Amino acid sequence: MSKLCLILAAAVVLLFLGCADSDDATNPTLNEGEDPGKSITLDHVDGLVNGRIPLGQEATFHIRLANSTGNAIAGITNGLRVYSLDAEWTTTVGVSTGAITNQMLETQYINQFSITGSGADTVGFGAFKLQSDGIPDGFDAVCYEITIGPIETAAGSSICLDSSFYPPSGVWLWSGSDLPKFFPGWDGPHCYTIGE
Repeated sequence: MSKLCLILAAAVVLLFLGCADSDDATNPTLNEGEDPGKSITLDHVDGLVNGRIPLGQEATFHIRLANSTGNAIAGITNGLRVYSLDAEWTTTVGVSTGAITNQMLETQYINQFSITGSGADTVGFGAFKLQSDGIPDGFDAVCYEITIGPIETAAGSSICLDSSFYPPSGVWLWSGSDLPKFFPGWDGPHCYTIGE
């Protein structure tokens, strides 16, 4: 199945679950259904030296998902963006760690937008279940990695990681049959200085 078909199927499933209705889909910080904690967090960053991203090196951001909703999660759509005002890097690559298995969500996809290291690069992570069990309550694991680099310019400036919307869903949420709208908390933005 082509990537476009998977994206369209994911959008249809999320719409079917009632996840992308009304003006709520334009605001990732709503209180209705929002996690009182932080469901999506930056676990750690590989490649830092003394808390900085070295010039000429790569950095990998490890993203943790924790389900404390009390329900299984049937679908997710979350975007993250890496940006800087003046730093540049060669590429941005998002991957799954495999922590979300096919027994949880059998249809998973990663969309990457403007991954040139200039301005803002966005990686969208999405998944949904058809006949699987969903992500169980209590699940807590590093699920995604975003690698940027090598960093080419602008020592002393900063690179940041933050939440972001991405096409086609235009939302930041998790869904489930008993969880029609849930806006997961995010612990960012996270910014790092570029070192010499």
